[in-house]
Amino acid sequence: MNNNRKFEVKFGDIKLENCWFLKKIRKVVVLRDDDWQEIPFEQLKNGDTFRMYEPTGEPILNEAGTVFHKATSEPFLKDGIWAIEAVPLKLVAK
Repeated sequence: MNNNRKFEVKFGDIKLENCWFLKKIRKVVVLRDDDWQEIPFEQLKNGDTFRMYEPTGEPILNEAGTVFHKATSEPFLKDGIWAIEAVPLKLVAK
């Protein structure tokens, strides 16, 4: 495994970035088939609803103050850093 990879997530003008340990320490959870599943960052897909958590378990909030994000791109490498475009999302219970 290449431990030199870096990760970045952009929510409008807000950018979350970290060195290679974002994948290992920050948890990415995606909503698939009405179930939240933990996945590697680079497996996010355009249209995915996802949440991210710090190593402490604290959720990463977007600029709208919610924990839910919707990917508006596929993950991509930018200057050697994994990145994804996303918008804030508010989920409503059925």
